[in-house]
Amino acid sequence: MLSNKQSQRYEIYALLLGVLLVWYGCEGDPQAKKAAHMQKGLAYVAEKKYAEAILEFRNASQLAPNDAQVHYQLGLTYLQLGLGRADRSGITDIQEAFRALNRSVHLNAQNVDAQLKVGELHLLDKNFAEAQQKAELVLQSAADNVEAHILLGSAYAGKEEWSKAIEALRAALTLAPKRTALALQLAGLYQRTNDLATAEKTYQSVLEADPDSPQGTLALAGFYASQKQFTKAETQLRQGIEKQSKSVELYLALANFYAVQSKTADMEATLHKAIEAIPQDIRPHIVLGDFYNAVKKPMRRWRRINGRRKSIPRPLPPNRAWQSWHSAKISSMRHRSTSKRSSAPVVVRYQDVITKV
Repeated sequence: MLSNKQSQRYEIYALLLGVLLVWYGCEGDPQAKKAAHMQKGLAYVAEKKYAEAILEFRNASQLAPNDAQVHYQLGLTYLQLGLGRADRSGITDIQEAFRALNRSVHLNAQNVDAQLKVGELHLLDKNFAEAQQKAELVLQSAADNVEAHILLGSAYAGKEEWSKAIEALRAALTLAPKRTALALQLAGLYQRTNDLATAEKTYQSVLEADPDSPQGTLALAGFYASQKQFTKAETQLRQGIEKQSKSVELYLALANFYAVQSKTADMEATLHKAIEAIPQDIRPHIVLGDFYNAVKKPMRRWRRINGRRKSIPRPLPPNRAWQSWHSAKISSMRHRSTSKRSSAPVVVRYQDVITKV
């Protein structure tokens, strides 16, 4: 009979032996090791830990250099990492993504998504002929692929073959009539070719399909402004704000519109309304600060003394620009959990706005 201590010791030995057998089994099986790296890499991707995922996928590619799926996942992850960076390293990541995806399609030409991603990267690099080739290759086997039609239209537009670009995007819109961005892209091509009536109808069709679309409102208002139909442009923006009172883009567009029209009082009032409606977004604060800095308005405190309202300037009066910038800083600290667009905006300065037209 074994004692309890001896029994426990044998159980531990058996467990360790099992672990060692599994470890040595993987050690001698490249496919098992590759699968383990792929599984870990996909788990990292799910957690948006792209750098860690890339290390796992690269390890997998060393074990299986001719596995198209490994290179495909590696390319997608490099692409995600590169698109999230604004510095030089982001460009390097996108170049690595192209290499991996290009390797993937050489190993497996049937991977439609990989073919399209390579084409989109060619388009990004302004290699329009190569992008067109990838789109046509996909359409040979999948004539109803929306993304391939969009890629083809974009490639034609890059080559300034406008009629072919319009034809390709119309085919894509027929297949995906609810794609707002696609309809706006097509409307822009009509406008580019001076087919203004069709462009206006296409912009309007977006709002007919989705009356609350901020993108549709901005596009149609921009179209009217480009045609110097300023009353229509203002009406569109004001109606859009009534429907989407939390869309900071609509407020900023209306403020920009008033700035171009030299209606500074209306611009200031619009920015104040934006701050009141969406206090957590720092963009209206910053644009208002730039506006006050440009016109150099001092901030004064008012007091009611003996029934009369008097303006009492401070010894070193801060200006309204400082006040708005300070409010923006406080707003940013209080709302760190807001969306990326709100927490890291692209700010349009007042001085830039007034020189647009």
